Amino acid sequence: MSDKMRWITVLSLLVVLAAAGWLYLANRTPAAPTAAPLLSSHLVDLAGIRQPLRQWSGQVLVINFWASWCVPCQQQMDQIRLWHTDPSARQVEVISIALDDRAAVQRFVTSHHIDWPVLFGDVETFNSMRQLGDYKDSLPFAAVIGADGRILATRSGAIDRSWLQAHVPIVTHRR
Repeated sequence: MSDKMRWITVLSLLVVLAAAGWLYLANRTPAAPTAAPLLSSHLVDLAGIRQPLRQWSGQVLVINFWASWCVPCQQQMDQIRLWHTDPSARQVEVISIALDDRAAVQRFVTSHHIDWPVLFGDVETFNSMRQLGDYKDSLPFAAVIGADGRILATRSGAIDRSWLQAHVPIVTHRR
């Protein structure tokens, strides 16, 4: 076999391997969503204190990821607040994780009368969002996590009262 034929064969083989690798990566199913990494993390609250998310273990959680500059996020926070005034919703722990400037979040929380925990996301928060199922890296993003730690529902984009009523289980008592 001539040198030219050897090079053509090697290049052809490399093209086939590259195409096979691309097809594998393009059709690979993402890992099953999981809440475990987020629930094992520690995030800073409005007072600057690191809070372990495991402190809410055993409770139904609505976790929303947001930013004060995001208009759909602002609307979502108002919808969560309205939903959270329902007595049955009060048995569910809402946790808002801000991906934003501390001062802007504090102003928003104060002016919108947010009365549930607000934490600040960090670099690992984006990985946690993907592990929950936010493959678009979008804001807002919400997840409902059962008392057993399983993901019950997720949504990329704003949620409203009707979505919360449909996806959050009614909790009759708190642990």
